Amino acid sequence: MHICGLSIAKTDDQKELAIKSFQYLIYFLANIIQNPTIVPHIIIIFFSKSHGTGKSGFAKFISSIIGPGLSYFGSYEQIMEKHTNAHVGKLINVIEEVDRFTSKKFHNQMKDFSQRERALYNEKHKPQHHIKTFVRYFKTTNYTDGIWFDNEDRRYVLYTFDKINDKNYVQRLLRIMEDPYIIYLFGEYLTQIEIPYYTLSEWENNRPLTEDYYRMRSEDPITQFLKDLLKLEGICVDSFMRNEYFVLSDNDCQNCIAISKEAFYQLYVKFYDENNCMNRKFKNKLQFVKNLSVNFKNEILVRKFTGISRKDYYVINLKKLWCKLFEKYEFVNYHKSK
Repeated sequence: MHICGLSIAKTDDQKELAIKSFQYLIYFLANIIQNPTIVPHIIIIFFSKSHGTGKSGFAKFISSIIGPGLSYFGSYEQIMEKHTNAHVGKLINVIEEVDRFTSKKFHNQMKDFSQRERALYNEKHKPQHHIKTFVRYFKTTNYTDGIWFDNEDRRYVLYTFDKINDKNYVQRLLRIMEDPYIIYLFGEYLTQIEIPYYTLSEWENNRPLTEDYYRMRSEDPITQFLKDLLKLEGICVDSFMRNEYFVLSDNDCQNCIAISKEAFYQLYVKFYDENNCMNRKFKNKLQFVKNLSVNFKNEILVRKFTGISRKDYYVINLKKLWCKLFEKYEFVNYHKSK
């Protein structure tokens, strides 16, 4: 369950989403076994921030269940080149080690491939002809923004593979996924699953959409950084000196914090590097400052504080920023006790 987040879920909502994610993945795999010719047009992303978390191992486990001959592992170029046979007699294609630039380059082709029911088959020494195709697509990536897709896209479901430090546990998992009897039992289990989704709209409307999904959907790591800052998720402010970060009193600005401009930028750079962001223009300091002044001019202001420092500070109205970025959720001030 570490790929669905149940092991680290804290709130009831997080647990509910983790269970829904697990069930959806099981239904998706069961669909391949039970209804191989009925394709949901859903693309599964296996994501982790580092190598060695089991993404490829789990994809190979899925391949073993449906039959290795019915799977193809390769790059975008291999799967989408003109004379490819990656779709011929296959039920899954796994596109490995994807980055944002490449996924954006092949975005329109990927959209067509995931929805098509017939495809050209280029056999040697024979005329081109169309064949039926029933391929589901999986992608693996180590980048927080590794897959490019827009806000209107309704095909992607993302599963995060968390790093497991217990090497013995990892080795046991690998042995289990390579055991022929376990593979057979899991395949049998999938044949018994009652799949609740029948139409394409049901598969789309019931997708479990996690925070990592929304992070990846956004092209802007600055927005991702601000969301994590609001919730203090993966961002530590305890190491700041007193004149670098402080919570403002209600008289100054209710639900506001102040961070020196340089400290704030360095905190962002640390976030950018740790999350393997690919779009380097967002790391540029001038771009960062411009982005804040244009897109968050009502939520983040620049101010000096007499008697504290000559530095310029960003004054962040946490409530306003929360309402802008988390409009569906009630405001919580995670900085109040800092």
